Amino acid sequence: KVECKGRAALVAALAAAGLCGHDVLKDALLAARCVRAAAAAAEGGAAERALVVSGRLADLESLAGRLAAEDLAAFKAIAGAVARCEPPLLPPGGQAGEAEVFDALCRFRNNNFAV
Repeated sequence: KVECKGRAALVAALAAAGLCGHDVLKDALLAARCVRAAAAAAEGGAAERALVVSGRLADLESLAGRLAAEDLAAFKAIAGAVARCEPPLLPPGGQAGEAEVFDALCRFRNNNFAV
């Protein structure tokens, strides 16, 4: 629902950054989903937190600091496109932004089986 409204704007923002294709779009949408889920669990009550017993992004190994320059630039561009997308793909109120999306992207390559 959130993604349907923002998908066209996200595709355009990714294309403007020179990132085209279904894989880039899928990574961007998955990162946004993970960030939204983490924010919902963090602000929710005990029931929501209990649902996030495992599978938290923070539990996954990050490649931050070990990325090739090309990957680093791509991840930053994807994170920026997701964070600036209108209508927003991230939770309202500034709970999450570009840094959280970048962090999620850094965890996907090593841990895609867990996401």
